[in-house]
Amino acid sequence: MLRVAAIAAVALGLFIGIKVLGSLVSNPTEVIPTGTALTVRLMRPITSQGARLGDTFEGRVVSVRIGDGAAVVLPGNRVEGRCVAVRPGEGAGRPGYLRLALSGLVDDEGRFYPLETTTFSLSGEWSTQPGTRSTQDSRSFKSRPVAHQAPAAASSNEAVISPDVNLTFVLFKPAVVRARR
Repeated sequence: MLRVAAIAAVALGLFIGIKVLGSLVSNPTEVIPTGTALTVRLMRPITSQGARLGDTFEGRVVSVRIGDGAAVVLPGNRVEGRCVAVRPGEGAGRPGYLRLALSGLVDDEGRFYPLETTTFSLSGEWSTQPGTRSTQDSRSFKSRPVAHQAPAAASSNEAVISPDVNLTFVLFKPAVVRARR
């Protein structure tokens, strides 16, 4: 009986291994290397007043910068992310605050590929003046995207990220995606 169970387990393992190997051959993968900078734009605005910790957002890739090699991610690909920190504005001296991170890339066929990226942070004290600069955390890419004032935030100190702002996130770990055909 034990011998039959062992043979069945080995056979099942071989069957699964062959299926996985076959899918890799029919669906070749590519790697987006660590350090790749993805510049994205949000689909909808996010404000420190309306966002909650853990809220998700969607965006589109605007540009990709890779150290060397061809771009695996194309402009126009959809990305998903999460609000990893939020604080609504509480009057003078306590501006609203947002921190976002990408959580994944969605290809043209709707497949989701997880990403681990730097964060993008914005404080309401910097977003209340048009054309002022936002901040990114110390682990993030060196360029600092420009945050623009949203009309609804003109009289408050809420952090507002509108769809016309480029946000740059850098990969902490390589990401495996299906190869383009």
